[in-house]
Amino acid sequence: TDLTEAAISDSSINIVGSTGSAGTFVRAHQSTSVTNSGGAEGLTGLGVVGGFDTTLVRNTTHASINNPTAIKTVQAGTGGVEVSAWTQEMVSSKTASASLSFIGGAAGAVSAVDIQGETTATISAADVTSGGSVRVLATDIVQVITRAGALSVGGIAGAGGSIDFVTIARDTKARMIGVHSNALGSTEVTAYSQALIDGSAGTAGGGGIAAVVGSAVVHLIEGSTEAAITSGSRPSLINQDADHPGTDRSEEHTSELQSLAY
Repeated sequence: TDLTEAAISDSSINIVGSTGSAGTFVRAHQSTSVTNSGGAEGLTGLGVVGGFDTTLVRNTTHASINNPTAIKTVQAGTGGVEVSAWTQEMVSSKTASASLSFIGGAAGAVSAVDIQGETTATISAADVTSGGSVRVLATDIVQVITRAGALSVGGIAGAGGSIDFVTIARDTKARMIGVHSNALGSTEVTAYSQALIDGSAGTAGGGGIAAVVGSAVVHLIEGSTEAAITSGSRPSLINQDADHPGTDRSEEHTSELQSLAY
């Protein structure tokens, strides 16, 4: 598992006055790109060939202002306070096999992708004062393209099969927990996740007497997307100071899922 983490822990950040442009930013951003391609071919009297590609991605991205032992103070000017975690994972997997034989041939192709992990942005147990906005943002984007193909031709018989298998299991969370926050600008807690799969599996076979072919496409997307302002060791209070009335407060979570198979 790869860990990308940015944190302020058990510390006070004090920027005197709320009219300056200074801000407090905690950002953890991670990007992974994988491109795999492979194939196998055979030409014999009796042949069996196969192509197999497996991609495993395990990423955890955390950004936080976290005070597990005591309440701490965070002050910022008009630059505001931002805690953001951002993850992007892009995978392309292509596998093919071909078998040509005088008697009988068998060919198989498997493309398998498994992506797991989490992206979290958190402010916990802090007194926050901002001359600008307070933003807690968690963003998780996954895009997978898979192709699996097999061709089998035998003088007497041919058999072939191809499988496209993709699983995505990721959690995306943006939270303020036990926070007393006062901002002149907006207070925003947003979690956004996107999972897109474009996969295909195809098989062709031929034989002088018989041919058996098959293909399967399996896509599984699961996980959670959460944005919340909640109690921790104490209740969360937003814009209770008359000098920091704030302009807006929002808690939003959005999840986009799309799976294409053909």
